[in-house]
Amino acid sequence: MKKDFVLALMLALTAPLVAAPLVAAPQVALGMSGGKKEFDQANDLGQVQVFSKFHGAFRYMVQDGLLRAWTDDGATRRSLFSLILSPRINSALVVGPGAGSAVDAALFQGSESVRVVMKNPLAVKAIEIVEKRYSAALADPRTKITYADPATWLHKPDGKYDLIFLWPAVFKPEDVAPHLNTRTLEKVKGLLTPEGTATLWIPMGLYSLEHLKSAMANFASVFPSVTVWAPEMVPELEWAVLIGSTAPGTFDMERTRKSLERISTSYRIIEGGNATSFLSAYITDQAGLEKVLKSPNPGAKTLPEAKTPDWKSGGTNAVRNYKFLTGLRTPVTGKTNAKGEEAKRLDDYFAARTKMVAGRITRRTVEGNKELDYYEEAELLAPDDPILGVLYQTLGKDYYLGNTPRKAAYILERAKKVNPNHAATRYFLGKAYEDMRRYEKATPEYQKLKELEPNFMEPLSENVADIK
Repeated sequence: MKKDFVLALMLALTAPLVAAPLVAAPQVALGMSGGKKEFDQANDLGQVQVFSKFHGAFRYMVQDGLLRAWTDDGATRRSLFSLILSPRINSALVVGPGAGSAVDAALFQGSESVRVVMKNPLAVKAIEIVEKRYSAALADPRTKITYADPATWLHKPDGKYDLIFLWPAVFKPEDVAPHLNTRTLEKVKGLLTPEGTATLWIPMGLYSLEHLKSAMANFASVFPSVTVWAPEMVPELEWAVLIGSTAPGTFDMERTRKSLERISTSYRIIEGGNATSFLSAYITDQAGLEKVLKSPNPGAKTLPEAKTPDWKSGGTNAVRNYKFLTGLRTPVTGKTNAKGEEAKRLDDYFAARTKMVAGRITRRTVEGNKELDYYEEAELLAPDDPILGVLYQTLGKDYYLGNTPRKAAYILERAKKVNPNHAATRYFLGKAYEDMRRYEKATPEYQKLKELEPNFMEPLSENVADIK
């Protein structure tokens, strides 16, 4: 699977479609339209399809016209984020069609049993084609699958769970919003053990701000302790991750660090053991959430205005929701056991992350040329935050694809300084130097790429072909 991931990463990042403006259809919005059809079956519950691109290196599943899963989509990473904040998981419940990633995460964290509730059995057959790891998780003897309407199954008693994942897939808001009421969420709460945790995923590009605020208000009214995360830093692909618990908790820096270190050995989590970076994604707790939901909040005043061009509703929703969530952000320092220099560093990271968010929002507005300015301001506060390296890499990649190799190289060198072992950074930096005919600079980048990802190296020009 590692080779498939690298090919998917490199090829998907070089596809112009990824950098195109966001449109309403989710599969197009995520750069996943077209491709060779590998699976297409329908029953009375709906239609499930699988498409492949880049000679099978990249696959994605569409169920009833909506994107459900794709090759190495990072969903396990998002699932594991909420598990980091949970106590030991003995039993888990996953409700929704995108179950493979959440099941994989729960099993990785040591769950002794995982109940999965999904509507269509065809999804399991399709997942086997899309992602072998998720398929193996669903086939694990600890996993028990129930085929039923997820929204109605919750109203049937079925024991207690340490962790409940709700709808971890892309849903139309009209399909899910009616079920995000206090009655359903009270039922979810009743299925939790005394220190259990419920996680609700909301796709920000598909939900209006009114839908998002309504879901969050209902969630906060049911759970005594709420944490809201939006860790991906990509507005058009973002998920609002709501984590609710019946027992209030604090963020333990050492425990978080050890969890991240352990996860990083099996998953590509760039934070590694960097608990400071991870906790900088924190947004708010129940008190902060309720306060803001009661007042008209247009978003953080320090962020750029979303002067949107002629966008479709998906892009507009994403930026509005992202600005709203960012307006909820409060420093996490007082909610951790960080002391002294560690606490100061956490505050600096938090301030830097706010500037990074501003850059991401600016990127999708008519003021996109200011994106780099925000990242440079962030670098002064948190020069070693790995998320900053990813954002530099993304921006540099876009300059390369826009035929501006000199600017791309300048930005990608900054990305390399933060994340020297990030394969995509090395790839695009090498490509930029190659376009500039700076072969003496391109060759070392490709050599490092080969070291980082020995299973991947595309054919190179004769000027840099002797990569061993």
